[in-house]
Amino acid sequence: MKKERIFWGVFFILGAIFLLFSQTSFMKGLELNLWNILLTILLVAIMVKSIARRRFFGIFLPLAFLIIIYDDPLGIDVASWTIIGAAVLLSIGCDIIFPHKWRDEWHNHCQSSGSVAFDEVVDTDCNEQVRQEVHFGSSIKYVNSDNFRGGHFECSFGSMKIYLTNAIMQEPQVTIFLENCFGGVELYVPREWTVVTHLESAFGGVEERGCRQPDGIHTLYIQGENSFGGITIIYI
Repeated sequence: MKKERIFWGVFFILGAIFLLFSQTSFMKGLELNLWNILLTILLVAIMVKSIARRRFFGIFLPLAFLIIIYDDPLGIDVASWTIIGAAVLLSIGCDIIFPHKWRDEWHNHCQSSGSVAFDEVVDTDCNEQVRQEVHFGSSIKYVNSDNFRGGHFECSFGSMKIYLTNAIMQEPQVTIFLENCFGGVELYVPREWTVVTHLESAFGGVEERGCRQPDGIHTLYIQGENSFGGITIIYI
């Protein structure tokens, strides 16, 4: 939390400096308007934060938008959709080649693995640790484990539904890792569970629905990242 405050404090200070600098003759030569200035500050802030945390979608997509904004001064004559498409492909490729450390650890421990690309899949999983990936597709995962111990779920440019309503916790605490980028994730959990979220969000939202009746025994921790997407936790 302290690092977050420092980052955004520095962000607004640099924004003020950039805003003043924008009134110089050099910057006026670029014919910047206030909207482009504010958007540039915001995109650069996202890039800096994403570089520190190695979030490739947060690096290449803001860079693509910056190129689109300044295509005339840079002398770039490429269609906007081509630039954005290249940024998406770069992000996916780098994300596969240079995964997070915690993601490698979960890949090694998860007993079940599933990957969905440009398709729709509905399946059931009874293992203790569950893994599911969705890229440009949709997936519905039913977890029916008698000893649910955690999972790793990734969704990018797709939709994912995860049903934990039939999962049984033998331990008081279980942690799942959830990574969502430009996607929609719905997580269905028993209303008796206490859910604690530790998600790093960049233009993403987390919503809770349903009536909770925590038993004070079982706690589900959700860790990960949510960028330009939505996560909905639904209590059943």
